[in-house]
Amino acid sequence: MPDPCPARARLLHAACAAALALAWSASLAQAAPGPGRTNGGAPVAADAAAHAFLKKHGGRKAEDGFADLVLRVSAEVPEFAPGGEREDPRLRALRALAAALDAPANASKDRFKKRLTSGGSAPSDPRDFPLPRELMYRFGSRELEALDPDSKRIAAALKKGEAPAAEDLTAENRLDSLLRGCLPETELALSEIERRLDVQQSADRFAQFLESWRNHGPQGEESFYEALDRTAGTDEEVFFYDAMLAAFVGEFAGEAGKRWSRNEQHANHQQAFLTYRQYRGMIEATAFSLVLPPDVALPARLARYDYGAVGAGLFSLRHEIDLLAVLHAGNAELVVEEVRTFLAEHRLPEPLWERYDPLADFGRAVREAVEKKVFAEGLSLHQAWERQRDAGVRLAESIRRAAAQAAAG
Repeated sequence: MPDPCPARARLLHAACAAALALAWSASLAQAAPGPGRTNGGAPVAADAAAHAFLKKHGGRKAEDGFADLVLRVSAEVPEFAPGGEREDPRLRALRALAAALDAPANASKDRFKKRLTSGGSAPSDPRDFPLPRELMYRFGSRELEALDPDSKRIAAALKKGEAPAAEDLTAENRLDSLLRGCLPETELALSEIERRLDVQQSADRFAQFLESWRNHGPQGEESFYEALDRTAGTDEEVFFYDAMLAAFVGEFAGEAGKRWSRNEQHANHQQAFLTYRQYRGMIEATAFSLVLPPDVALPARLARYDYGAVGAGLFSLRHEIDLLAVLHAGNAELVVEEVRTFLAEHRLPEPLWERYDPLADFGRAVREAVEKKVFAEGLSLHQAWERQRDAGVRLAESIRRAAAQAAAG
């Protein structure tokens, strides 16, 4: 049988070297995500124990108290202990990714003028968990962006052109992450994974174009990419304004666009968005799949990649990222490199309004590579995945329980 895609050879090579280990994985259980940071307010803790901790520790004492809390969690859960002999390989790799976060060197300085398409008021809903709360990687401009105006240390690092470190995140948010079974520096790891995977620059100007047009949604002002992504597949409709269509044609379609009808302008703009969304969505879903605990759902806008998006016996992208973790003994850095290589070889089309769907090739390559490994262990793909899932759930629950007990003091 011919190779389904060029990434297969690398995957098969990795399969021969990797050992089946208890790596981070996934669960079919979809825990309801709780709220994160409210608009302009303090973070809402994941567990009532956090309230007691924050009440007891204020200001600088919160940093000292959090450091002690991490030590107590490490003693209770040896798999969590940084650098310990029993440190979980997934956590070790995610810590390395968070520590490696760098301010993107190829940040784009090209900007479209910001256009607000409608009036609006302050956000009516809180920013929902999963992360980010304080920091995010900004696609299109390839920059790190501070989300919380109260995050002084984040802002200071970014102003100097540096990437924030774990200690720059507030103790409150690090504790909130820990109480959910995440690493305290999860936001940093998420940003670094997205930065590494964003390998194609051909859609940057279109991404900036969608970012420059602003819409008012349930959480206040949002870019048109966010509005379209949020409403895709729902009954809520986001209109392309006539001025936006004209600007799209003028910026991206050249002479051919002058002959497009209004329907063609709309259809090509929509397809360009869907094409870019396939690329960006795969990156974001991969990043969240790697950093979130097994029993926490992906963000609602990425639900199409989650476990529940496929029928029984089938594999979603999140399943396949978990299977790559099996292949690489839980090393998330190697998983990221596999996905990065695949995306570099599966280029976005030119023009951008042609169709693009890399998921079938990716899934086929992953499953064939992992099958060769797990069959030698006497396991099916689902058995290997379930083994990971169960280990991941146990680890996340142990971290949550230890963190809650330590926070309660």
